[in-house]
Amino acid sequence: MTLAFWLEVVKRQQVTGYIALACTVVALAGFWVIWEGASVERSRADDYGNALAETLALQGQDAMRKSDHVHLFVLTNRISNLRDVIGAGFYSPDNRPVVESGDMTSAIAGDRLYTSAVPAGEATTGQVRIRLDAGTFTVAGRAGQFVATLLLVLITPLLAMLLHEFVTTRSRQLPILEAEVEAEEPALQPRWLVVGNFYNQLSFAGDSRREIRDRLTPKAERVARIYDGHARSVASGSLLLEFDASEDDGFKALCAGWLLNTLLAEGDPDVQFRFALHRVMASPARDVRPEILADASLLAALAPDDSLVASHDFMTSLQQPERCTATPLEHPMLADIVSITGPAFCLSALSEPHAGLLRQQVSALLGYSTDIASTR
Repeated sequence: MTLAFWLEVVKRQQVTGYIALACTVVALAGFWVIWEGASVERSRADDYGNALAETLALQGQDAMRKSDHVHLFVLTNRISNLRDVIGAGFYSPDNRPVVESGDMTSAIAGDRLYTSAVPAGEATTGQVRIRLDAGTFTVAGRAGQFVATLLLVLITPLLAMLLHEFVTTRSRQLPILEAEVEAEEPALQPRWLVVGNFYNQLSFAGDSRREIRDRLTPKAERVARIYDGHARSVASGSLLLEFDASEDDGFKALCAGWLLNTLLAEGDPDVQFRFALHRVMASPARDVRPEILADASLLAALAPDDSLVASHDFMTSLQQPERCTATPLEHPMLADIVSITGPAFCLSALSEPHAGLLRQQVSALLGYSTDIASTR
């Protein structure tokens, strides 16, 4: 999937995207607020541990200078008996223990060690070390954080639902704006289509198919101009001729399809195109929906040789249908065509004088003559 695909998805789902972005921001802000408390607990433990270490160092500076181990032991024993303290000790400048109380050697998960120098004027006579039980500061906080995180995870989808309901309800409460949008859209008008299916395109390589499309599209445009329409190539190399709503445009589309079918069959016998006729209601400012063109191309593939296939919508809109020979078309693949409903018809011939006029036009086009007859 390309970046263009995801950009198109985001463009079609702007409201959903805004809601998702808002919920993401709320979730991230909630996580930051909840887990920022961990740094507060750590700061409390650091302040407490550093204060104990500095106090013990000041109280024991005379005893360290006099090597009074008894007094040092009393001091460390009092500190180690405090809540949250695992152990305490005095150490020489070369890190050898002088006096230790509590547990200063075992590996204890989550403990924190704090040190402070024992001052002796501008020098030091050693250092103090204190081990704190970090769990005492964080267990209760961690439990609250996990509970708050769980609640945030559960509440965020509910918030998304509420925002979606709010936006949907608000849009329903603005009928005036919706009416204005609908008024800006032009009214639908009938449009007659001639869709040519490149029936044997798999017989050609990719470069050859593109060359054939580029060569045949100008021929289709020339035919369309004869009957006041316009032509272009569409997906899969198909040809599309369109005729807007005007007097007898259905019969013009029929003649254009017959002329182009005959012209390609005689001028490019190696290229097989089959044509379908269909009528749709479309906005003048918009192209026909791709799914309708795909179904019309599939309908064209069912056309017998030297014939056109017409949809039910086309035949019911055609003025003076007796000008052509039409018989019902039955084929199992008609059930796979979703957007074109009703029975299909096979058009096998045009009545005179229209058939003779088309033969003259084919001769003129194959001879590159500019004197082209018209049905107008």
